[in-house]
Amino acid sequence: MKKVLPYITLNFVMSLILLFNNISQIPIGDEMGAMGEMFISLFYALIIFIITIALSIGSDYIFQKGRIYIQIFIHGICVFLIFYSSYRVCIYREPYVPSKEIKSLNK
Repeated sequence: MKKVLPYITLNFVMSLILLFNNISQIPIGDEMGAMGEMFISLFYALIIFIITIALSIGSDYIFQKGRIYIQIFIHGICVFLIFYSSYRVCIYREPYVPSKEIKSLNK
């Protein structure tokens, strides 16, 4: 566990920075809906982080030699998944299609 703790700490700090960066970019027009988006992003990040900790500790027990590349890969994927999930919830919006275009496409 002592070998894994620095990676978990670094992963946590980097994930929080990316998560709060994406949360801070929620459009101002969402008003109270922004709180829902924020809590959904935090929930996804918590689930991803818990799974990453379990994978990290499990891989440390499986590979007794303490392979650093596996730990870096696991935590890198975690940071990417947290960034991507919070981006999809908080920032990315489907392009607005006016009703006239929808009617013309349905004909």
